[in-house]
Amino acid sequence: MEQCIHTHWIADEQLISACDFIPGNFEGYEYVYEVIRLIDGKPLFYAEHFGRLEKSCALAGFPLPQSALLKTQFHILVEANRVDAGNVKVMVSKGRNFAKYKMAMWFIPAFYPDETMLQQGVVVALIDLKRIDPQIKMFRSNYKQLVAETLQRLQVYELLLLDNDQITEGSRSNVFFVKGNKLFTAPDEAVLRGVTRQKVLEISKRLGIEVHKEFLRLNELQKMEAAFLCGTSPGVLPISNIVDKAAYSTNHHVMQILKHSYQQERDDDIANFSW
Repeated sequence: MEQCIHTHWIADEQLISACDFIPGNFEGYEYVYEVIRLIDGKPLFYAEHFGRLEKSCALAGFPLPQSALLKTQFHILVEANRVDAGNVKVMVSKGRNFAKYKMAMWFIPAFYPDETMLQQGVVVALIDLKRIDPQIKMFRSNYKQLVAETLQRLQVYELLLLDNDQITEGSRSNVFFVKGNKLFTAPDEAVLRGVTRQKVLEISKRLGIEVHKEFLRLNELQKMEAAFLCGTSPGVLPISNIVDKAAYSTNHHVMQILKHSYQQERDDDIANFSW
């Protein structure tokens, strides 16, 4: 479980000192969660993240959180910590009879790609791993630990999950491949439908970019011209290389259009948000 950074966190509507945060209190319990990025003191794509949290709760059989209450608590957390940027983790359980807390949120350590990464891309590797119930964003400590250990061992930015020789998604992100003027990504039902992924799909539709929702096999990776990750922290981030499998262009025109369009949509969302 990620540490709590800054000065305060919230559990069941109580503002608590970060000194009293115990990561172990979340181990061994079932929680669905969201990670929401804060930019200029405002949550990015808040409505979309809350909608996905609602969906995860419904699929997991958890009570649905109250939108107004969650938004108020989020605002209290931001004001108490006096920060205007970062990532906030929101955890929701089935209830106090099933977990330590019904709802908790706190700032977690975050890493954002620098300008060099955005221009030159990042290196990723493959891992033979299948996400359980990809439609539900459920906290699973064993999955998190395996991913963290593998990233450290291989010294790469991200891992692409491989299931029966088919690429599904990133361990902490979604992934798209580019060939010509077409995008390729795994079918919706096989991945965690990330908020950033959905934005990329919406932008692609608006711009007339053809999207194929189908699996890519290992032997097809070298046929692609470009690839990129997308997620809360990376935004739209080019992949320069898949270790021992393929190397890609990081300035493909389709990817550049999507990257800039996403950036504009992100800026507009922050500008239009109000508490």
